[in-house]
Amino acid sequence: KIASPVYREHLTGVTDPNELEAVFKEGGYKASLSVTITNDEAFLGLLGVAAGEQKSALLKNNSSPVEDAAAILGLKLAALNLAAALEEKKSEAYSLKHEGKEEVKKQLKEMQQSHAQIVQEQKMASLGQLSAGVAHELNNPIGGIVGYAQLIISKMKKPEVTKEDIANSLKYLELMEKESKRCQWIISNLLNFARKPQDEKIPIAIQEVIDNTVSMMGYQLEKNNCKMSVSFPSEGLKKISGNSNELQQVFTNLVKNALDAMPEGGTITIVGKNMNEGGAEYIMVTVSDTGMGVSQENLPRIFEPFF
Repeated sequence: KIASPVYREHLTGVTDPNELEAVFKEGGYKASLSVTITNDEAFLGLLGVAAGEQKSALLKNNSSPVEDAAAILGLKLAALNLAAALEEKKSEAYSLKHEGKEEVKKQLKEMQQSHAQIVQEQKMASLGQLSAGVAHELNNPIGGIVGYAQLIISKMKKPEVTKEDIANSLKYLELMEKESKRCQWIISNLLNFARKPQDEKIPIAIQEVIDNTVSMMGYQLEKNNCKMSVSFPSEGLKKISGNSNELQQVFTNLVKNALDAMPEGGTITIVGKNMNEGGAEYIMVTVSDTGMGVSQENLPRIFEPFF
């Protein structure tokens, strides 16, 4: 792109020709004048005139006709682009008119699929951040399992194994089983979180979803010097119809946002209640933190994706 007309004398000696000048050089021309073809500041191409002599007074002193030609070409190309765009829109309108609802349904489905893909990718990004916490969570039970195994081995290697040694070893094995199940639960919870959600809604225990989220985020909470306070009614929360995987993503994002809002540490509070208003039963879960809050000007935009 060139801002103003460029006149070149001794074109054969130019070491940095633009694309048009390179064509002229190859054709054996000695001098050239190049201008840009634009429309509404959009670059559309180059227009040039070349001469056979080293110096051309005609080109050097008469750029206006070439600039005028470039301006006319710019308008013409813009008109062609508009005509092509209009034709495309007419074609789309014709197609929609005949395909009707099916086309609209198809586009809606594509949008939903794209949204689901974005959500899944966002979730996998969260998973990467959670992995450090999961490794930390697994480290404790695995350390216990290794320790108990070493104790059993040391007792079984003694020249004489007593009944007390066997009783202690059985106790250690029970503890190892308990810690192994804990590892299994942590990994299972992580895999469920990573799995692509199914569309169907089934009866789920929201309390369990929240407990799983708190457990998954334990390491991040500790690392950020934050505490978690969780409160449920004594009778427990009633089951709801929903998707546990997607709801866990919601609670994970809320906790992550709360951690971001408390760089110096603080408390995140989750309260679950069974509600009954005018015969309508539902669950209400509130999540709050002691962080800086959302500024007044940003409040209207909190539901904008990725804001």
